Amino acid sequence: MDPDAENSEVENGGTGNGDAGKSGAAEGPGPDVSGDLNSRFSWLPRFAVTHPVTVAMALAGLLVLGGITYFKLPLELMPSGRTHSVMRVEAFYRGAAPQDLLDQVLDPAEEALRSLSGLKEIITTAGFERGNIRLVFHRGTDMNAAYLSLREKLERI
Repeated sequence: MDPDAENSEVENGGTGNGDAGKSGAAEGPGPDVSGDLNSRFSWLPRFAVTHPVTVAMALAGLLVLGGITYFKLPLELMPSGRTHSVMRVEAFYRGAAPQDLLDQVLDPAEEALRSLSGLKEIITTAGFERGNIRLVFHRGTDMNAAYLSLREKLERI
């Protein structure tokens, strides 16, 4: 065999054993995943396995920064928790059928809650041992005042 021919086979991706037309890539049917998300980030798990201390320190750093920003965030920028115009009341009654729960618990509560200011609609659902009253308020309703009023009305029942 000519030494120049053997070198050209190796340079073209062959092994020098007479497989001049084959390339180093795997053959067979399959989609081209060269632009796939998995192939673009295939280095990440390999890096995490080979550099566990680096990954642990980066994670610790992110946790510390998150904790610092959480505690330094001014209180007026945090939501109060009652910023939505929807409230829900749940009722549990052990062993009660849906109709009994509706008649004995949910209907009286719904009647008491209908007079809440800013109330747009009430949706009541009953299931086995559990019922829900969903209260939807108009936008701009003071939800803190509505919550206090809701508690007062439920305590009177």
